[in-house]
Amino acid sequence: IDPRPYGLFVNAPSLAYLMEQCQSLKILSFKNLEIDEDQCRVLGAFSRPDLEIVLDRSAITSTGTSALAEVLGRNQGPTKLEYCKIDNFVLANGLRGNSRLKSLRLRFSTNPEVGNREILAIADALKENKGLVNLDLCHDFTISDETLNTVCDSLKTHPTLEVLTLPYKWPYRGAPVAPAVLKPLIETVVDMLKVN
Repeated sequence: IDPRPYGLFVNAPSLAYLMEQCQSLKILSFKNLEIDEDQCRVLGAFSRPDLEIVLDRSAITSTGTSALAEVLGRNQGPTKLEYCKIDNFVLANGLRGNSRLKSLRLRFSTNPEVGNREILAIADALKENKGLVNLDLCHDFTISDETLNTVCDSLKTHPTLEVLTLPYKWPYRGAPVAPAVLKPLIETVVDMLKVN
């Protein structure tokens, strides 16, 4: 379903009917939708192991984000979140202990201070995550050394992660980086890879 941008609203009863009647459905993908609390609860209630649920570039309301965190906390709902407009601080709670969500590409605040705090919240939650396979942390600001260290520490013992995409603009937006600056950043990533 792709009603650019955030134009179409699929109500929860219609979504529940679709998911209940289409048991042979293998992939349910929502792109550019506005998703609310009721829809998130339906996605949780009707999720099943053989159904991939993708939320792609969708706007998830405030109450929807809270409901989504609850659903993820019960290992239900989406298997992939792709660049959604969502409160990352609230979402982090749903990542703890979750083993259903396999792919996560987040949209961060363009304010570097807020963006780094969002990444730190996600990294803290990932210490308890059990199923993420693909994590994309690309964004449009410089990731701080503290944030990078925390992310790498959080992922050292992650049991399932296979793909990690770090910001392509770190540390200085494409400017030449002195070896003395680059070396500690690379060592941080290498230390993580030695353990995981």
